[in-house]
Amino acid sequence: MNIVIDVGGTTTRMASSKDGRTFLHKERFPSEKNFEKGITLLTASIKKILAGEQPSQIVIGIPGTIDHKTQLPLVIPHLPGWNKRDVIKALSQEFHCAISLAHDAELGALGEAYFGAGKGYRIVGYLAVGTGIGGALVIDCELLPSVYGREPGHMNFDLTGKPHPGSGQRGDWELYASGSTFQELYGADPKTCTDPKIWERFAQRFGQGVVNTILLWSPEIMIIGGGMANAGELLFTPLVRFVSKRLKVFPPPPIRQAMLGDDAGLYGGLALLK
Repeated sequence: MNIVIDVGGTTTRMASSKDGRTFLHKERFPSEKNFEKGITLLTASIKKILAGEQPSQIVIGIPGTIDHKTQLPLVIPHLPGWNKRDVIKALSQEFHCAISLAHDAELGALGEAYFGAGKGYRIVGYLAVGTGIGGALVIDCELLPSVYGREPGHMNFDLTGKPHPGSGQRGDWELYASGSTFQELYGADPKTCTDPKIWERFAQRFGQGVVNTILLWSPEIMIIGGGMANAGELLFTPLVRFVSKRLKVFPPPPIRQAMLGDDAGLYGGLALLK
């Protein structure tokens, strides 16, 4: 039995699969900021969906920078209690199988490239905007190699900006264009906001980073996922308009809403099993 886990900054999702294409059982629960409690919760949830079977592989995505040589998470801005803690070793105490660690946005990117909106494209750019902003680049259904992964949400957006409470950097993009700061900046809950003027302002700030990411990656398609993408045309109409207006050095790629929704990371875990 294969287990795929997507630990987000706010919510953890988990699923089991035998065939590597479909899910048998799924679980969803709030992410635990305390590492020890988090491992205990993951262990209990894995056992629950295994239903007495033994795991053959476990893939776990986390929302932060990973040293791909040591497989240690370095900085997880929204779960700082997990920084530099050995997730694989902790889970190996209970589960004696292959366990691999990946950035949650990398899993989302793989999921969309294999099974979702990026299917049929060679070079797929993916941004997930939820609690924070993550992203990854997939070429021929493989993640582009890196030392620590990609952190577009922490690109410098404002030289004089306030420090990010998780990364410690000043003026990170996600401080101005993510779900965690939407209420503070615009005085509205993104889950219920239907004011097009607010979404226009958000799309401009988010779009500035999208333009920068497209310039760096030059993808065939740019897919936007994460909870904020659930706003649909309230976000995508002004976003596409802004990117088309600002990007001049080459034609903008199509910008599409992710197809797999909250399950993108779980599908990416299946893709990583292949």
